[in-house]
Amino acid sequence: EKNDLGKTASIVSTSSYKIDETYPWNGNHSTIHSQCNGVTIKLKSESTDWSIDLRAFNDGLAFKYSFHSEEPITFSGESTSLHFDPTLSSKYMRHKMGEESRVYTLPVTEIAKEKFNRTLPPLLLFPKDTSHYIMVLEGGGFSFHGYSLLAQDNASFKVDYAEKPEGWKVQGDVETAWKIICSVDSLNALVNTDLVSNVCPAPDPKLFPQGLDEAWIQPGTSTWNWWAKVSSKYEEQIKLIDLAAQMGADYHLVDIGWDQNWVTEEKTAHQALKELCDYAATKNIGVWVWKTSDVSLNLELNKDSSKNKFKPLEEVHVSLDPDEMRAEIKRIADAGARGIKLDYIESENSKWKSYMENVLKVCAEHKLMVDFHGCATPAGEARTYPNEVTREAIYGGEKLRGGGGAIKKPTSQYIDLLFTRLIAGHADYTPGIFSSPQGEGFTNSMQLASAMMF
Repeated sequence: EKNDLGKTASIVSTSSYKIDETYPWNGNHSTIHSQCNGVTIKLKSESTDWSIDLRAFNDGLAFKYSFHSEEPITFSGESTSLHFDPTLSSKYMRHKMGEESRVYTLPVTEIAKEKFNRTLPPLLLFPKDTSHYIMVLEGGGFSFHGYSLLAQDNASFKVDYAEKPEGWKVQGDVETAWKIICSVDSLNALVNTDLVSNVCPAPDPKLFPQGLDEAWIQPGTSTWNWWAKVSSKYEEQIKLIDLAAQMGADYHLVDIGWDQNWVTEEKTAHQALKELCDYAATKNIGVWVWKTSDVSLNLELNKDSSKNKFKPLEEVHVSLDPDEMRAEIKRIADAGARGIKLDYIESENSKWKSYMENVLKVCAEHKLMVDFHGCATPAGEARTYPNEVTREAIYGGEKLRGGGGAIKKPTSQYIDLLFTRLIAGHADYTPGIFSSPQGEGFTNSMQLASAMMF
C-alpha cells in the first residue's frame, strides 16, 4: 500500500535453523546434497508484521520476504537493491515476454545506459581476470510475480516487477521468490550449483509418492513435427512415430493444430488421439501433445473446426481453479498421452504463474509430464513438481527454423547460454540442427555437441 516497510522496521525475534538433505535430480548430477544455515527474522513496521528468511550455502546466499494480510491489499513492489563492484563485467539477458533473450556482454556500469536496461535473473558478473563469478538467480515463488533487475547507476540493480509496476492485490500468506546470490571461483562450480532447486520444497507425497522416481516420469528423446515443417495431419504423425521407433527415440510430440484439425463427423480429436497413442504403444513410443494456454484448457471443440478460433491473449480469463482445466487434461490422459507441451503463456505475473503451478498439479494427478513454452525462466519448479521435465524460456534453436544459421545465432551464444540461462534450470532448446539453411555456417560436430550441451 505504498508503505516502505524497511524504513520503520524493528526486529521482533530471530530463529535459526539448519538444513542437511539429499534428494534425486534430473540434471548435471543425479543426486543433490543440500546444506545451509538459515535464520528467520521477524520484524514489525508500524502495524505490519513481516519477516525475512535468509539462508547461507557454501556457494551463495538466498533471502525472501513474507507477510500475512487478512484483507486484500496492494503489493506495490520492493525497495530491494543489489549493489556490485563497478569494475565487474557482465553477461545478461534482456527482460522480455516469453523470456527468450540473447545474451549480451557489457561492463556492469554500462547496462543502465542501454535502451533496454531491464535484465533477467540469471545475471552473471565477473572480474577481468575471471578469478571468481557472481550470479543473481531466482528460486521458488511459484505463485508470485517473477522479478526483473532494473539497472541503476554505479553497478546497482533494483528488484522490479515489470508487468505490474502499479502493483497488484494480494491476500493471505504472501511469500516473494528467493533472491539468490551465487558466488564461486570457477565456471565448473557455477554450472554445478544447485541453489535454485535447494530453496524449493520437496515434492508433495500425495502427488508424487515416489518423488522423482515415479515410474511415469521419464525424460527422453522425441521426434517433433513442427521443426520439420511437417503438418499436424494425423497420417503424418504415424510416419513420425515410425521414424521415432526406427531411431530408438522415446516419444513423438504432436504440435499445434491436432485438437482442431483432427475433428471429423465420425470422431472427436481426442478419439483420434487415442488411436494414435494406441498405435504408438505398439512401437514402444509415448505421445506428447501441444496445447495453448490462450484458450481455456476446458474448451469443448466444435465439430466444425472453422469455429474453433484462438482468442487474443488479453481476452482470456485465466481461472486459478484447477477444475477449470481438469476436464481437458483428463481427456488427454484418458487418450493415452504421456505429456503436454503448454504454450503461449508469455507472462511471469502471479496470475499466470499460479496457472502454471495448477497445470503441474492437475497433470500430476493424471500422471502427465509437462513442457512449458513461451513462459518464465525456471525457478526450481522441477524440484517440487518433478513432472515438469523441461521448459523453453531460452533463445533456442527454434529461432533458426526460418534460416539464418551461424550468422543469426553465432556459436558464442550457445556457450554464453550454458553459463547464464542454464544455471536457472532445464531448457527446451532445439539442438542438433544439421539441415540447410537452418544450420548454415555450423559444423556438424558443433551441432552434435549442442545436443550434449542442452
